[in-house]
Amino acid sequence: MVEELQALEERFKSLQKLVERLRAENQSLRGSLANSEATAASLRRQIDQASQRLEAILNQKPEEGRP
Repeated sequence: MVEELQALEERFKSLQKLVERLRAENQSLRGSLANSEATAASLRRQIDQASQRLEAILNQKPEEGRP
């Protein structure tokens, strides 16, 4: 019975360490995700701005076949 309790205690300690490690990893991943989302939003804005500039340039150029 004592051996079983000791084994159970070791298993519990092992699970505690795993939970702590996973919690820290999760926190790190949340930070990475937030950075990636901010980068993606910035890139979307840059694409939108470039698209607007390109459209403005195309609107200034006379179309082929028009007098």
